[in-house]
Amino acid sequence: MISKYSITSSFIFLLFITSSTNATSRLAPALYVFGDSLLDSGNNNYLQTIIKANYSPYGEDFVNKSTGRFSNGKTVADFIAEFLGLPYAPPFLSFKPRDKLPLTGLNYASGACGILPDTGHHLGDLLSLEEQVGLFQDTLVRLQGRYFKSSKELSEYLSKSIFIISIGSNDYISNYPATLLHDANKRFARLLTSKLSHQLQRLYNLGARKIVVSEIGPIGCVPAITSQNKHKGKCVEHKNRLVAEYNSMLPAMLQNLTSSLQGSSFLNGHAYRLAYDAIINPSNYGLMDASNPCCKTWLSGIEGCIPFAEPCDRRDKYYFWDGYHPSEIVYSHFASRCINNASFCSPFSLKELVKISATTQLAPALYVFGDSLLDSGNNNFLPTVARANYLPYGANFVNRSTGRFTNGKTVADFIAEFLGLPYSPPFLSYKRDLLPLTGLNYASGSCGILPETGSPFGQCLNFEEQVGLFQDSVKSLQQRYFQILVDFSNYLSKSVFIVSIGSNDYINNYLETSLYDTSKRYTPQQFAQLLVYKLSQQLERLYNLGARKIVVFELGPIGCLPWITRNNKHTGQCVEDTNQIVSYFNNMLPAMLQNLTTSLKGSNFINGHGHGVGYDAIINPSKYGIADASNPCCTAFFNGTSGCIPYLRPCNNTNKHYFWDGYHPTEDVYSILASGCINNASFCTPRSLKDLVKVSNATQLAPALYVFGDSLFDSGNNNLLPTIARANYLPYGANFVNKSSTGRFTNGKTVPDFVAEFLGLPYSPPFLKIRDKLPLTGLNYASGSCGILPETGRPFRLYNLGARKIVMFEIGPIGCIPSITRKNKHSGKCVEDKNQLVSYFNNMLPTMLQNLTSCLEGSTFVNGHAHWLGYDAVINPPKYGLVDSSNPCCIAWFNGTSGCIPFLKPCSNANQHYFWDAYHLTEAMYSLFASHCINDKSFCEPFNLKELQFLAFAHGQASNTSLTPAMFIFGETMINSENNNSIMTIARENYRHPHGIDFGYPTDRFCNGISAAGCADHNHVQPIFQKPTDLTQYIAKSLFLISIGSNDYINNYLQPSTYASSQIYSGEGFAVLIINNFSEQLSKLYILGVRKTVCARLGPLGCIPSFSSQTKLVVET
Repeated sequence: MISKYSITSSFIFLLFITSSTNATSRLAPALYVFGDSLLDSGNNNYLQTIIKANYSPYGEDFVNKSTGRFSNGKTVADFIAEFLGLPYAPPFLSFKPRDKLPLTGLNYASGACGILPDTGHHLGDLLSLEEQVGLFQDTLVRLQGRYFKSSKELSEYLSKSIFIISIGSNDYISNYPATLLHDANKRFARLLTSKLSHQLQRLYNLGARKIVVSEIGPIGCVPAITSQNKHKGKCVEHKNRLVAEYNSMLPAMLQNLTSSLQGSSFLNGHAYRLAYDAIINPSNYGLMDASNPCCKTWLSGIEGCIPFAEPCDRRDKYYFWDGYHPSEIVYSHFASRCINNASFCSPFSLKELVKISATTQLAPALYVFGDSLLDSGNNNFLPTVARANYLPYGANFVNRSTGRFTNGKTVADFIAEFLGLPYSPPFLSYKRDLLPLTGLNYASGSCGILPETGSPFGQCLNFEEQVGLFQDSVKSLQQRYFQILVDFSNYLSKSVFIVSIGSNDYINNYLETSLYDTSKRYTPQQFAQLLVYKLSQQLERLYNLGARKIVVFELGPIGCLPWITRNNKHTGQCVEDTNQIVSYFNNMLPAMLQNLTTSLKGSNFINGHGHGVGYDAIINPSKYGIADASNPCCTAFFNGTSGCIPYLRPCNNTNKHYFWDGYHPTEDVYSILASGCINNASFCTPRSLKDLVKVSNATQLAPALYVFGDSLFDSGNNNLLPTIARANYLPYGANFVNKSSTGRFTNGKTVPDFVAEFLGLPYSPPFLKIRDKLPLTGLNYASGSCGILPETGRPFRLYNLGARKIVMFEIGPIGCIPSITRKNKHSGKCVEDKNQLVSYFNNMLPTMLQNLTSCLEGSTFVNGHAHWLGYDAVINPPKYGLVDSSNPCCIAWFNGTSGCIPFLKPCSNANQHYFWDAYHLTEAMYSLFASHCINDKSFCEPFNLKELQFLAFAHGQASNTSLTPAMFIFGETMINSENNNSIMTIARENYRHPHGIDFGYPTDRFCNGISAAGCADHNHVQPIFQKPTDLTQYIAKSLFLISIGSNDYINNYLQPSTYASSQIYSGEGFAVLIINNFSEQLSKLYILGVRKTVCARLGPLGCIPSFSSQTKLVVET
């Protein structure tokens, strides 16, 4: 039976804001609304129809009472208007032909209408979607004549306006006769999406650019349906399956429009799942009744409200207002999620949509290289058996079987959507003179890094050939589109390049012993080195051709593929020996990419960490909403170990399977991987795609960062020195890129690393690791265990070498570090007499730096006040989000008073610990220090880093453009990034575990991850600069970070068995000695050209754990 009272469209597509926005700060100039009774604000009041809501109790909770809205209060459109800072969009039919139309938007929605012209017309006059768009076209004629001087002004106004559409339910409820024939249902859904697409294109042609389209809600759950149909449970599920067919087609149609209509953004409002969940689980949403109407309705609760009848008392506890429509409270429950979450309104939330300029994209192009994980159809044009141009491949894709080796979209497609670009088409499908400017896909199934990989299957494009085809593309694009070479270079530098290749070099080469002998010629380590070297060569070719933003994905857990697991004996879900083999490649990849970023100016090579997430999703599938992580979804050849058998129906729940065939993931897995790379800098490192697209390759906040100091800044120099003071093993680096022990004396990044990120520079590599060409972006000279005094560490010169911007950190509270507190008797958290010692140094430091700034022309010496903040965090850890400020996170030697014991697992909550080992801080603490120095003038004075970067060294005044080309780092283990690896010393952290757990490889960082710096050397840059003045300006604009002095106390003054300094000098006298030595070296830096310097005070050394168990030293004060 067809109801005379028709329904809305989607149940929930809404955005909610708790307070109105000031009209002077509107987020959009106008809101235009199209749809049915879910959005109708009164148009049906002016039509000859029985479908009206212009009487009480409709509007019971609305400001103007019964306006024609089919609810007790506000509709979706009203919530959106409030969020945008606009008045509610009034019904178009309420204006007479000669009336002045408002510029803030209009509502054309009409209750009971549909996408199809005939839907609902048996109920009287209605406005179908086609008629609504026609009225909008009339509106534009009236607006342009009254408000806009030119069509350009009107176009700009429309491109910034928001358009929302919610329609389609009535096409099912009052038009479509339900049938059990699946094909008939699918044909009807295709008819609706086709008609809707046509009207959306009309809107685009009229000027609309930001268009939100809601899917249809669960119509099988509305009282008008449930009361008239037999059913089990809360809903009539076969009715829901009807609209599910339409909803499944909607995203692809909208994406296709976004890809093909330049500057458009079509958003999909995912209403169904949320609405259904609220009906099935009402208490989760604060509801008591999700089955019955709140108002008293005709025909036993299945129709509209009876006029003037009293509704229920608890309107905020009911899902349904009448027999069809939700109550206002339902909209508000879901609104807050949709406004903030791009998974509810995709691919952008409304908050993000209003920020998008319709005339720009996040990148001009997306270029794709790889194998079958990214192939979008190139193999269709090659003589090969490795093809996916038949069903069920593409079963869930917009254009069906395109050649993608999955059921739907790949990672490249999701990234294209994020960038606002069309899907990158296969290069081989184009003629060379007609290539698009928005990017191309060169990926080829079964290919590899090595030329011979995949050849038994027929012809494919190996990586070298793909880069060659891109080189051909570059020539064609330049000739066709770019007259000026610099414009073409800018285009390429802003484009995004993604590479995913190497799996087949193992699957179809190294592990295929019957076809290849590579496993006999190479060990797994040697084979990985070969692949990484060959990959590096082609990445450099891409750079030389103009690529600057390049994302390279590591290899996935191929030991978990059905092709591997079903052909090899194993315990557990995966063949772990195979995963171990590819791990050598993954472990070498980060260092290679970092080296490229460091050596190739303006480049950003990003490492996509797909292995960890992929493996976790296989071992813990339910965590990712997956039910089966072992078997292919499609029926595959050779007992499910190969490709899909043509035209056999796949599994019903594709979104619950990890694997599509014997080799490739499903679209849902690709979605997880793409989302991780887009949003998470720990997945795609060191920058997420969101951050990468914001990077300007033309300018950086500084040309270089040079770092000096001890283990607080050492990034690996001690790895290369003969010393035991090293941090090149795990758990150092546990939270650094790819869990790498780089030589940093902490779990992750140090202060210079965070500063490098702020400046837009790569991490300053350890000077001692560079064997040939030194980078111009800075270097790290910090060395663990060194000091200011020659006998503590080696002397250095800065000012005389040209440094002008120098940051010097004071000594931290060494009396609080575990190596101190655990060796000395004390009351409270710290050994305060040790802190008193370093206070002499810290108190003298500001005067010394000020004197240097005054007497050394053009110099800027900045004092970093690390001691107080460090001490406060030790004494009041909860204030900084810490739970432990006394004990090391890693298991350290000598009862927790020294460095980390190699390869023992550290604590699980490193981000809540102050200390990483007995001497050094965690990445979380370094982040705190770096943030204060960057932003807080009272922490780094007289200038914070944001101000220092704009300081013109010649006349000491601010500029509006960045004048800092580089960052140089000096210090000890706090900032060492690998120097000690090259020195004969035991002060190293370059062993695999636990150092570098979160870095990617052991670099000698005395931490689990990244330190504070990345730097470039000046002694070897002379050949780069043709004029001495160029070198002088480069050094003067560069930033110099210095954190040193702690070891002069810890490893000198407080070691009476080794040094006599505590017997020769009083505490104050020793501080004077250090200050004088330090001042002398800073003067030398100035003479060398340094002008921007940040110097850190010493921290509260009396708080480190390693002093707590010793007899308290009597120190003269």
